[in-house]
Amino acid sequence: MGRVLITRPLIEGGTDPLVDAGHEIVALPGAAPLSHDELAKLAAECDGVVCHLTDPIDAHVLESGGAGRLRVVANAAVGYDNIDVAAAARLSITVCNTPGVLDDTTADLAFLLILASTRQASAAEQDLRQGRWKG
Repeated sequence: MGRVLITRPLIEGGTDPLVDAGHEIVALPGAAPLSHDELAKLAAECDGVVCHLTDPIDAHVLESGGAGRLRVVANAAVGYDNIDVAAAARLSITVCNTPGVLDDTTADLAFLLILASTRQASAAEQDLRQGRWKG
């Protein structure tokens, strides 16, 4: 089977389907981001990469991977903003994401921002922290 780089820790059980399918997991300890050069080097040594929105999968990383074994990049996010999809297509590297996993969280955040802005929560917090609130 393939060798899969996991750039950051996933939720518990997140790699189970890959392990069950017989893939070798290259999981990096901790949540420290890889340097751009480290990411490019590791991408060339793996068949797949599971990345996060904060991992820049640009043409350099994809070309390094494409010169090696890389065939798929899976973004553990809803979008592809961090991946050069055109470069991936040119190099015949499949790109996929995880649609639906953040729908509830995105809706929660939208309502949080609506309430915070309409109730001036940020200004109220500043007043509270600076001792100006006498409520």
